[in-house]
Amino acid sequence: MKLLRKASVYLLIALTAFFFTTCTKEPDLVGLNLVSQSELLKLGYVDTAGIVAYTVKVDSMNTEELSYALIGSMYDPVFGQTDATFYSQLYLVDEGTDFGTEPVFDSAVLALPYKGAYGDTMSNTTFRVYELTQKLVYNDTMYSFNTATFDESHLLGSLTFVPRPSDSVLVAGKKVLPQIRIPLNSYFGQRMLSVPADSMVDNDSFINSFYGICIVAEKQETPGKGAILYFTAPSSSSLITMYYHNTEDTTSAYYLISSYGARFGNYDHHGYSNASPLLQQQIAGDTSLGQQYVFLQSMAGTRVKLRFPALPQWNDNHKVIVNDAQLILTNASPDDKYAIPASLSLRLVADNNAVGGYTDDEYTEGSSYFDGTYNKADNTYRFRLARYVQQVINGDIKNNGLYLLISGGAVNANRLVLNGPGNPYGRMKLFIKYTVVD
Repeated sequence: MKLLRKASVYLLIALTAFFFTTCTKEPDLVGLNLVSQSELLKLGYVDTAGIVAYTVKVDSMNTEELSYALIGSMYDPVFGQTDATFYSQLYLVDEGTDFGTEPVFDSAVLALPYKGAYGDTMSNTTFRVYELTQKLVYNDTMYSFNTATFDESHLLGSLTFVPRPSDSVLVAGKKVLPQIRIPLNSYFGQRMLSVPADSMVDNDSFINSFYGICIVAEKQETPGKGAILYFTAPSSSSLITMYYHNTEDTTSAYYLISSYGARFGNYDHHGYSNASPLLQQQIAGDTSLGQQYVFLQSMAGTRVKLRFPALPQWNDNHKVIVNDAQLILTNASPDDKYAIPASLSLRLVADNNAVGGYTDDEYTEGSSYFDGTYNKADNTYRFRLARYVQQVINGDIKNNGLYLLISGGAVNANRLVLNGPGNPYGRMKLFIKYTVVD
């Protein structure tokens, strides 16, 4: 009897070793047969569940009335050229301003407080300011591809500078928070002084007389150079100060980039015509190239589509309960000079291939459980997807897949290259622990 018991133990150990060995099959072989081999033990795990991943272009994103303004131009060696242009109404700080008798313009400056920067901040950057010739409307839906017309024949002001987003500056002998200060010219001054008095009564009247400004960055054409700068606009410090004098006094007027005013950003990636061939070929339709690398970029750039084609087969002959499922993504270039996004997001793919809602894992368990934050220790992002994987296996939701994107992509310029599921150096994988219940 003792010999029989020992034999049973040895058999169980052998079966266990055999089972875990079979869990390393190629993605196209993983599916129902893997679950069948675990039937004797009822428990199993797999980290080779088949993943199809590839890069797709983002059509657009809403950029109206954002909390920050993105302005600049950078030429990323991998993603190519990206430009950000800002359009905004100006509001009178003091409604009913009266310029007095025989007003004369002295000087003006546009102050934009820094929020941050992305890219190469050692490069020279040039900003130009123009007057809008197209009226903006608050709460109109404006997308990243939208523009507004402006008067290129009359430059209001310009500045060539090296970005210093962390350095305070001196204004009237006092240190103030980091900002750029663009001097505006006499054309701007005369334009303001010529606004009819009845248009200075209130802001509704003023924005019908002066539509606003456009801030354009000179295009960066050298690979590896340039940056996208972030500014806290709107804010009480994002404003134009105009100095003038009249027959009675020397004084000033203020024009604010206001939270009540219409504003939006235009983001242009130039169709990725200057991007790396691998990225160009993926967004052109060669999805097989996503097996090696996939590419993410903010500002309505690119996202990654993920599919798990084998999952619906898992319940064909057995009922499978998913105990844990983690999607593990490895950064392909951790030492790159372009900063790593702090977190990524996942969204369901809708039937029309649009970005859908949240997975039940995130909606029910919360973002801290769902995760998606960057782990510097192993250069990975992880998502917990047990509910989603179970729903796909059970057929409770369509197996349309998921979109992977950079969080907060409308107000940052982040980009990221990830290893694909076929990359031998830290491949993308879906790790699943499960139980077979019949």
